[in-house]
This record gives sequence, structure tokens and C-alpha cells, in this order.
Amino acid sequence: MAKLLERYYYLGIHISYLIKVFILVLNWWPLSPRRHLVASGGKAATDI
Repeated sequence: MAKLLERYYYLGIHISYLIKVFILVLNWWPLSPRRHLVASGGKAATDI
């Protein structure tokens, strides 16, 4: 039982890490400026 819980715990860490990385990649992807604008609240338009 403890091993099963441990496995799910580590799986959850990996999934949340992958989601964070995926969001970061989407935010900084140079081919999607519109998504970057939405993610940064429209501030990128004045920065460029």
C-alpha cells in the first residue's frame, strides 16, 4: 500500500513539473506572440 502511494506521489510531481514546463514553453515560444501577449497581460506590446 505504501509503495503504491509513493508511486502516485512521484507521478504527480512529474505531471505537475511537465505542466509547468509546457506552460513556460507556450509563454516563451517565439512563433506565438499572441499567446505571449495574453500570458503577460498585454505588457509585451509596449516592451517591444
